[in-house]
Amino acid sequence: MPARNFWFKLLFKLLFFSALVFIFLFTPKSAFADWVKYSGNPIFSPSLSWEGQNAKSPMLISDGMEYKMWYVGNDGSGWRIGYANSNNGITGWKKPTNSPVIDIKAEVVDDWQERDVHEPFVIYDQTEGYKMWYSSVGTNWQGGPDRFRLRYATSGNGIDWDEKDWVLRGTPGKWDGGGLYRGHSIIKTKTGYQMWYAGTESWSWKWKIGYAISSDGINWEKQNDGNPVIEPSSPWENVYFPKVIFENGIYEMWYARGADNLPLPTQIVYATSTDGIHWNKPADKNPVFTIDSSSPWESVYITSPFVLKQGNIYKMWYSGAGPEGWQIGYAENVLPEPTATPTPTLTPTPSPTPTPLQPLILLPGLGGGWNHQEIFLGIKRPQSEWYKTPFRDDYNGLIKILQNAGYTLNQDLFVFYYNWLQPINQSADELKDYINDVVNPPPETKVDLIGHSLGGLVARTYIQRNSGTHRVDQLITLGSPHKGAPQVYKAWEGADLTGLLGEKERIGAGIILRLRGFGYPNLVSAIQTLVPSLGNLLFIDDYLKWNEGGVIKLEASMSQRNIWLHGLGISSELLALANTMVGTAGDTPRWLKIVERNQIDAKLGRWEDGKPIGEEFASGDRTVLEESAKLLGANIFTLAGLNHGDLVKKTEGLTKILELLGKTGVSVVEQPKIPFEPALVFTVASPVNLRVTDPLGRQIGAGIDPPQIPNATFSAQEKIIVIPEALDGEYKVEVLSEGSGGSYNLLIGQLTQKQDIWSSYQDSIGSGETDTYAVPVDNTLTTTDSYLANLINLKLKNLLKEIRQQKINPLIKAKLTSKVLKILGQTKPIPILLNLEKDKLTQKFVQRAIEETINAIDYAEKFNPASLPSLREILDLLGQLHQLLED
Repeated sequence: MPARNFWFKLLFKLLFFSALVFIFLFTPKSAFADWVKYSGNPIFSPSLSWEGQNAKSPMLISDGMEYKMWYVGNDGSGWRIGYANSNNGITGWKKPTNSPVIDIKAEVVDDWQERDVHEPFVIYDQTEGYKMWYSSVGTNWQGGPDRFRLRYATSGNGIDWDEKDWVLRGTPGKWDGGGLYRGHSIIKTKTGYQMWYAGTESWSWKWKIGYAISSDGINWEKQNDGNPVIEPSSPWENVYFPKVIFENGIYEMWYARGADNLPLPTQIVYATSTDGIHWNKPADKNPVFTIDSSSPWESVYITSPFVLKQGNIYKMWYSGAGPEGWQIGYAENVLPEPTATPTPTLTPTPSPTPTPLQPLILLPGLGGGWNHQEIFLGIKRPQSEWYKTPFRDDYNGLIKILQNAGYTLNQDLFVFYYNWLQPINQSADELKDYINDVVNPPPETKVDLIGHSLGGLVARTYIQRNSGTHRVDQLITLGSPHKGAPQVYKAWEGADLTGLLGEKERIGAGIILRLRGFGYPNLVSAIQTLVPSLGNLLFIDDYLKWNEGGVIKLEASMSQRNIWLHGLGISSELLALANTMVGTAGDTPRWLKIVERNQIDAKLGRWEDGKPIGEEFASGDRTVLEESAKLLGANIFTLAGLNHGDLVKKTEGLTKILELLGKTGVSVVEQPKIPFEPALVFTVASPVNLRVTDPLGRQIGAGIDPPQIPNATFSAQEKIIVIPEALDGEYKVEVLSEGSGGSYNLLIGQLTQKQDIWSSYQDSIGSGETDTYAVPVDNTLTTTDSYLANLINLKLKNLLKEIRQQKINPLIKAKLTSKVLKILGQTKPIPILLNLEKDKLTQKFVQRAIEETINAIDYAEKFNPASLPSLREILDLLGQLHQLLED
């Protein structure tokens, strides 16, 4: 045991009896009536080497489905800041990293050498990510001016932090001249930030609480003329570790109180304020908690309260210490539900039975449902076997808020996971069966439907296909393309998913095309056959313009049209039920500027109605046009500034949904947005498993629990790994055998805003073996064309090996080998030409390679179909490279 940890532990034991004396001498009776401690306390204990025996000072953020906690730990060599997460904030805590997320700086910076980092406070900003303010304790901590300072850091994921300089220090010669330490609490407002902080004098340990404001969280101005806003009530007191929340015009503060003859507090107390400066300490509410001699883990100190209010529940995480060190506990204060004042009667009457909630069904958008067999293998499965997409969390926040509003999942709140690949009519018919058989409301009871994006079209179609017999009381559509979307054209006629679908939405479609699409003449044919629902989303007004002259190509004259949506029409019955929510975040594609397709495009089956080379924009949510998301004649609610995903994630959208459902007064907590692109996807459709190592050596996949890569997901059942915000550098992919091993197909996708690149690797593996692949990632996309060119050459060389190993007619083998060598003759110089920036010459080589590949495919179709999947994948990669060079 480190020496410092020994003395720290000994100090606890020496102070144990003095603390008990303090309880009887100075502590009034504790008010436990409102707060209830969790019976399983402590909920969080140190378990890693850097934490030693101490974990304290919790600070949490809840996104509706997960609790993220930052805390401090001490192994005897100093306090450091750690991170953990849990689904419920009480149990099942995971520590994604084995190291502290903010460590002590060993070097001297200017005049400052750090001894500890302490008291993290984190805010998540949708635009700027995570922000942390934390205490930096100097080596002169025992006494003197300016020994504690407040520092600042930023992060994209809450784990990897960019540490900045100090943002606030004590005022020389004043009550906080010793500096800021022992807790601070920050609230973000429309105009900036408010902070309450603990400070002490230079040569004493007299702690008081001050107040400051800032427009940017970096430059702070102390308020109340620099005076404290909470001071001790008695000469022997200290006050510190404030936590403030603001609701309905009232500030509520929980803070810690202790004696100046003890180093840390023994009570948690409560105060309220209407301005954040003048505070009232209600006697009937205090103290909230004191140390408890019957509970050893919190028998010496109790401090650092952190409070969240969710619905009608106050949730508190706090620190407790006993002879064995610091741990974290949990308590709740459940407010009574508001009740109406009863009408006086002469004869008492029984209380009415609560009216059951009308069933509510949520329909996710495209890609929201999943079935491994149908997506990977094309085996048709019933709707009852579709479930939530494992790497999608888009609707978690909405579901949680609906639960806070009183709904119970699978009782009066249902999520309809449907096969988004099939025509919309089929999904609408399955919704009818789902309502009758699964929701099964009483005969006179109707249901409410909430449909996001494609889900809204499915719900609308159900109503119109069952006129007069449907079971719907209200339909709420969120950014649904009631007239289709112009950019669907790129997917339908060009197999280009990037411009149409959101980040995670196009993973499923990408997997389908690359695992099952090579059985078709080209990817355009594949997408039109495998994902017919996209044809139901083509725009039904004119939306193509010739680039020269701006002449409109009439939608009625196009070869590929959305006949289904034209025929669906809009009924008066639908308009009477519908509420349409429309986001207006900015520019959304309205017109596609086209030119005639060239010979290469024609050979690839692309752009039958014209090749898009540019766009013109109009108002919308960046995915669906405002004019398409509206149903003229229905109730229309326009939400300025919200994009397509924000409608189910941001406060304005969530609040409007609750309002339309008649649910007011429900606390709305936004689901934090985690940056996604560039992203990596790894999956296998075989009896093997996966493990991935990123450029920093962090891992995710089989045998890694918990995952070490922030925000990445691994589904063991689906054998799929999704890594957002992929780093520059090389990723290592390990394919691990299961059982006796066998043949496998590894699929790797790199998703970027510019283009998605998918590649597959077929091989076999024996029992106990591991195959390893290297995946280079370039976030700047400056080497994407070179990566594609090298990948094509690798695929061609692998194909030559396959052909040599095949047991086929020698003449056919020789002829096919010759054709593949001709392709390789065209592609081999491309990486060199790209480095020399010979763009036009490179394009000629790519075009000739495409022509040679199509020639080889024609031959293989007649004489050696076994080579077709590899040849078609090479053709797809060449097509991507051709498109990239043209852009």
